[in-house]
Amino acid sequence: MNNPKFIANFNKKFSKFINNLLEKNLNKLNVDNFKNLLINNKIFLSIVALIILFLSYLSFPNIYNKADVALEIKKNLKNKLNLEFNFQEDLDYKFLPRPHFTTNNSSINSREDKITEIKKLKVYVSLENLFSLKNIKLNHVILEEANFN
Repeated sequence: MNNPKFIANFNKKFSKFINNLLEKNLNKLNVDNFKNLLINNKIFLSIVALIILFLSYLSFPNIYNKADVALEIKKNLKNKLNLEFNFQEDLDYKFLPRPHFTTNNSSINSREDKITEIKKLKVYVSLENLFSLKNIKLNHVILEEANFN
């Protein structure tokens, strides 16, 4: 295997093979094929860009301060349901299957009385105002494993 002639012959055959492949494929390339390739890539790249923009739009609430989000959600829940929610843990934002905030171990208070203890609370928000913390609209509130007094 250390034969220099063998290595030289192998290199010649390999370079001829590469040259033949290049000639064959470059001869097929003309202006029409090049235009089709560019158009297909533009469509593909624009679809990828739209998907990235949409996912970044959905993940935008992760940038907010969680304490501010919790305060705003508590305010919206008090205005809509006339109940005071207390979150013992931080809110987690998830955008699949729909944008929503979740928290564990929360409770509902009415004046001084504790009405319920909730293991898991999900608050679904609308897609319309995700950029504005002050204008977040709440769609649904789901209580999971709640013990009512």
